[in-house]
Amino acid sequence: MLEAFPFPVTFRMPNDKWVQSDPSELGLTNAVFAAVRRGFHDGYAPVLTVSGGWRTDAASFQEIADESIEVLENDATDVELVKRTEVGTSHAPAIAQSLAGTAVYEGRRFDVRRFQAIAGIVDVNDPIKRFVITYSLTCLYRQSEQMKDEFQEFMRTVEVLASSSEDEAD
Repeated sequence: MLEAFPFPVTFRMPNDKWVQSDPSELGLTNAVFAAVRRGFHDGYAPVLTVSGGWRTDAASFQEIADESIEVLENDATDVELVKRTEVGTSHAPAIAQSLAGTAVYEGRRFDVRRFQAIAGIVDVNDPIKRFVITYSLTCLYRQSEQMKDEFQEFMRTVEVLASSSEDEAD
């Protein structure tokens, strides 16, 4: 369960090859959760992250998803949106997307892919106030078919739990 969010979020790793890691040790400053996939011996281990925060601006959910492209551009070049699908509802909007780019890691160039699910929870009393959670899996292109399946498996286990009335009273 993630403690850093204003409501409980639970999930399970797709298999035992995923090992939880300290986000700061991976150089991640905005993630509240990170896991690294063991078992690949090609110099790049897939990384799964969860991050989130409150939004009170007027940005559309498409614009929020576009910000993920800019984030990847901080670590990669030739970044492009490969596919984007809107899912969810007006009170719980979500976007699934995949991004591609070229990254340099330890002096080597890698063709990377990032699968993302960006989910929002809208405050029914103040619709401009939204909590946005981003689930991301970054891997190499040659790992992407297997990692896409594992990311989908992971996302099937994600559950955002409602706060109990006792929690709201505290």
